[in-house]
Amino acid sequence: MPPLAFSIGAMYGGDFFDRLALADEVFQRWGAELLARPGIASALRELAAEAEGLGGLMAGLGMGESCARCGARSGGGCCGVAMAGENDGFQLLMNRLAGRELTPIRDDGVECFFLGPAGCALLFKPMFCLNYLCQGLRKGLTPEAAAVLERRTGLLLQRQHGLECLLHDACRALSR
Repeated sequence: MPPLAFSIGAMYGGDFFDRLALADEVFQRWGAELLARPGIASALRELAAEAEGLGGLMAGLGMGESCARCGARSGGGCCGVAMAGENDGFQLLMNRLAGRELTPIRDDGVECFFLGPAGCALLFKPMFCLNYLCQGLRKGLTPEAAAVLERRTGLLLQRQHGLECLLHDACRALSR
């Protein structure tokens, strides 16, 4: 098997499909080694639990279905095709390590590749996707619900960043 053409910069730059392919190759080659490194598996479990909890909160507020309906409109809404490009290679790798398949659901040039009938298929998402609440979503939230959502989103993003740092260091070490 030829050596993995890995660079930290390639996980962040370039074309979305190149980052997707690199994240998948890193997962195939180093996934087991990454999960065996100290702290990574536990950080991934904690992050997945937080992401699933936030996803449940968002679903309870009707956000996934609302976003999917909006994304299906002409123009794609905020879940437009450009949003897939906001995923860096480490976010994609985190999704793979958590057992998510990364086959795009659609490639219609309008909607995000990962937007399905119930919302986003990704467990770990870019910051924009977690922080943006359009007026259509905001008007359905009480101030208390909005505050809880913001706190939970902030915690998730902190944990996601922590895991990304662990993966960054581990991939750098494995690529030497």
